[in-house]
Formats: sequence, C-alpha cells, structure tokens
Amino acid sequence: METQNNDKQAQIDAFYSGNVEFTKPETEMRVALRDNFALFGLSTVLYAIAFTICLYKNLYGIASSLFIVGTVFYAYFLMKKLGFSCGRKQIKYGVIIILLGFNLMYTMDGFLHFIDYVAIIMVLVSGILSVTNDTSGWDLGDSVKAVMRHVFGSLANTFDFFSDWASFAKDKSKKMGIISYIIVGILISIPLLFVVVFLLGGADAIFGQMVLNLIDGFDFGDIFGIGFVFMFALLGSYAWITFFADKGTDITVKDKRTKEPAIMIVVCISLGLVYLVFCVIQVVYLFAGNGNLPYGYTYSSYAREGFTELMIVCLINLVIVLMGIKRFRENTVLKVVLTIITACTYIMIASSAYRMYLYVKTYQLSILRLWVIWTLVWLTFVLSGALINIFNNTFSLFVYSMIVTSVLYLIIAYARPAYVVASYNLSSQYEEDDIDFQYLANWMNEDAVTPISNYLEKTDMEFVKLVLVNYYPTSERSKDCMPNIRNFNISAYKYYSSYTYDK
Repeated sequence: METQNNDKQAQIDAFYSGNVEFTKPETEMRVALRDNFALFGLSTVLYAIAFTICLYKNLYGIASSLFIVGTVFYAYFLMKKLGFSCGRKQIKYGVIIILLGFNLMYTMDGFLHFIDYVAIIMVLVSGILSVTNDTSGWDLGDSVKAVMRHVFGSLANTFDFFSDWASFAKDKSKKMGIISYIIVGILISIPLLFVVVFLLGGADAIFGQMVLNLIDGFDFGDIFGIGFVFMFALLGSYAWITFFADKGTDITVKDKRTKEPAIMIVVCISLGLVYLVFCVIQVVYLFAGNGNLPYGYTYSSYAREGFTELMIVCLINLVIVLMGIKRFRENTVLKVVLTIITACTYIMIASSAYRMYLYVKTYQLSILRLWVIWTLVWLTFVLSGALINIFNNTFSLFVYSMIVTSVLYLIIAYARPAYVVASYNLSSQYEEDDIDFQYLANWMNEDAVTPISNYLEKTDMEFVKLVLVNYYPTSERSKDCMPNIRNFNISAYKYYSSYTYDK
C-alpha cells in the first residue's frame, strides 16, 4: 500500500513539475498516413484547389457537379492507398452520389441544393463505412451514430495537416522528396501569383485588359473568401482522413433487445384497439362515403380535416414499431401486435393521402403539398421495411431506408417541385378563373419557366399576362445572371434566356 501511495505521489509531482508528456496511442494506419504525407498531403492540396475553383460562389453549376464526381474517385483513391478494397456493393453509393451531384446543375431550387449536399455527405460516409467496417450487424441506430461520429468527430483533427507536415519535414530519417517540395511551391505560388499578375496588369495596358477580361465580375475582396474556402477544404478534408485513420468508427454490436416484451404488447394492444375503430370509420365514412356525418359537415369538408394529426400519428407508429423491433426481446405475440399496428398505419396513410387529394383538388397543388405527398410515399416504403424487419432480424433497415430515401428523393428532385406544381396547376383540369396565378408568379423558382412560358403563349387573358410577367427577370438581371462555363445551370439558362421585361 505504501509503495502504491509513493508511486501516486511521484506521478502527481511529475505532473506539476511539467515532466509528464501526454501521448495518445496511434494506429498503424495513422502512422502510415503521416509517413506518407508527401502523397496524402499533395493529394489533399490538389483536392482543396479543385474544391475552391469549383464551389466558391458556385454551389449549383456544372463545375459543382463535376467536382462531386471527382470526389467519388478521390474517395476511391484514398481507400485504395489506405489498403482497403472497394467491391461491387459500394457501386450503389457512388451512383447515388453522382446523381445527387448532377442534380445541382439541373435545378435552381435552393431547398433541393441543401438536401443534395447533406445527402452527398451522408451517403459518402455510409459508403466509406461499408468499406472500412463490417456493418452487417449494425442496426439503424448504430448506422446513424456511426455516420454522425464520422461527420463531426473530425473537428478535433482540424490542424493535423500542419502538424503532420512539420513532423514529416523534420524527420531526418526520411527524405521529403519532390512531392513535398511541390506542396510548398503550390502554397507559395498562390498568393505570389495574385501579386505579380496585379502588378503586370498595371505595367502593360494590353496585358491588363486581358486580365480584366478573364476576371470580369471578380471582386478583389474575394481573395479573402477564396483563401478561407481553400483553407476550409484543405484542413477539413485532411482532418477527416486523419480522424478515420486515428480513431475510425468502432461500433460494438450487441443485442439491444433486452426489455420485457409485455410492456410493448400492452402498449400496442391499447393503441391497436383505438386504431381498429378509427380505421373502420375511415373505410365506412371516408373511402366508401356511407354513414351519417356530424351536423354541418359535408364529405368534402370532413375529408379535408385532420391531415396534420394523422401524419403525426403515422410517424409515432413508425417509432413504436422500430422500438418494438430493436429494444424488446423477440416474442411471437409482439410480432403480431406490431404487424397490426403497421397495418393500421397503412390505412391511416391512405386516409391522409385521400385527404390531401381533396385538398389539392379544391385548392390546387403547392410545393408544400407536393412534399407532403412525397412524405406519405416515403413513409409507406420505410414502414414496409420495418414490417420486413419484424420477421427478419438480419434485414438491414438502414441500407434499405437509405436506398429508398435516395431513390424517392432523386425522383422528386429531377422532376423539380416547382416544375411539377406549375405544370399541374396550369393543366386543363382547372378553369382559368380559378387558378392562383399570383402564387405561380411570386413563389415559383426558375424551374417552373417552361410550363409558365407555354401557358403565357396560349392565354388570351390580359390580367393573366400582367400577373405572370412578374415571374420573369428584367432584361438587366437576365444579362447579369446568365450562366457562364463555370456556373452553367440548365434551369437557370432556360430562365434567363426566356422572356424578359423592363420595369
């Protein structure tokens, strides 16, 4: 006991005297990454340059789409160099990412662009985890936790690029080599080129005019923005690599189905009895149109009520089913009651869909209503996956949900919500006097230009023309915003090359 106390006191004294060095254990891959900094460092610099050129003030042009394609091949390059093998099961991840990338230049919908980038990151990380880890035993919670840890965990490694560079350069047992010198040359050349080109532009009028033509529209204040984006890409991408090599994603697979199934059985039976009564009412009153309604209700007004509440209940049921699958011990009775809850949820989804149909029939389609319809379809597919998982524990609900969500999203993304809404509302099923042209003129983005232009050409109502003309850009704005070779966007090109007006 006295010896242990002496050792403990010695450790405390060493700590306060500053003689303790804190070192964290490193994996072989992390050491190899630093030892091969010439390769990984240069590739990261080149990737950061491509990131800056393609994405700076250009999140939805052709350069952005090509960069996303390049990112897929860059990730493949990294995996190969780190000793991993990418098989056929990773192809689906690459295809989804590339399709998401090309959607960037196909639409001008900012909400779609946001989802595209989030989905690209999530699918990319999921694909890499499928290469580096055995994910066969992961459940939905494990997979989501691993992705989140991979996305945000690299923040602690932000400055590893510089520390690895310094360590590699001062290690006399290794030669920096020509590649490491190239990194130094690139980093020195970037700011130096800006200064020299600026000075030469002032020294010669012809050269200066040529430079002005090349940088037409470029604000020299962007130099700081470009520098920030470059450093963000450089440090961020290398931090992500080092986080993976240093810590990786270690998910301990364990059976979480430890809770007593009687708890969930009672809950499901209680809800199931209420749901069965509710579903019978939906079939008799809503779908079949039979029975006596409450006083003052028509079938139209009755059907249009309660949509939001139904959606919330459907989502609650999905959570209940997932909890019953993953947290409670396997039990035959539990499987039966979960199946009943799932069947009732299908009827509720059908009820919600029918109510939304009546909404749209009366009040026309809007972007929000279109997304609600999409959510109902998505919920149906995910619920089907959960139903399969009830009877098959080895079914990968995460991979299934990711693929289903990606496919359904790509369908609506390439259809472009604004285009769909404008096309539907301007179709012949609505009388011209009933169409909400103000909504189309003020709330539609550039994606809706084709159906609106087609309708504007054939309508004879002057009021409609006066309203819809506000959808189009002014001549000056069209000239300023016309896409160029770097930020070319199909939807933007159609919009700004269409009808223009002068205020």
